[in-house]
Amino acid sequence: MAYDLNTVSLDSAVGTEEFTVGALALTPTSVVCIVVKPSGGADDNIFATIRGVPTAGGFTVDFSSPIPTTGYKLSYIALS
Repeated sequence: MAYDLNTVSLDSAVGTEEFTVGALALTPTSVVCIVVKPSGGADDNIFATIRGVPTAGGFTVDFSSPIPTTGYKLSYIALS
């Protein structure tokens, strides 16, 4: 089983409810992702849901609420 494990900054997604991850190192059969809060007392717990079917070209996630401030990150593992 191959995998692509990564963490990306969501600073460019502040104020939005979606984010697109670009090209992956493989063609995934499944992807799991979590939103990591910044340290220092961020109160908002946000989750991400993958929209559609992830491909080698990437995937888009929808957030449970807009990203409120900088410092949030999206960690994901894509499996093939």
